[in-house]
Amino acid sequence: MSSHLIIATFSSVANAEQASREIQRFASEDEGLTIHSGVLVQKGSDGNTNVLATQSRAIWGPVIGAITGTLLGLLGGPAGALLGFTVGTSAGIAQQLISDVLDDESVKSTLTLLPAGQVVLILEADEDSPAHVDALIAASRGSVVRRDL
Repeated sequence: MSSHLIIATFSSVANAEQASREIQRFASEDEGLTIHSGVLVQKGSDGNTNVLATQSRAIWGPVIGAITGTLLGLLGGPAGALLGFTVGTSAGIAQQLISDVLDDESVKSTLTLLPAGQVVLILEADEDSPAHVDALIAASRGSVVRRDL
């Protein structure tokens, strides 16, 4: 299995929640996908990142993880940075791994250029193949980018 940071974007909360349910179902069937952590957030009209009320904690696992938490900070200014730091530091992921992910220009541009109202599903996962997760995201009218971990 390959470890990935999966970032899926959606134009609506309903589509993002549908995709997250389908991905959870697929992972629970032990079909080549292991989710380590994840979160569903929305970029507000003020530019800040908000953890969605319907998903007020990490979707999978007890913590979001340092990488995912730091990426939350990239999404939304000071409030997002504080949320990302607070949640992210509880996981203790190696600093070099965080730096490698954050230095990737495609990840930075995806997160910082999102329009207000956009919903983002961020996952740390191991997967045999991206095909099934990509199909689930596409079926929910989302788009996806990946970064190897």
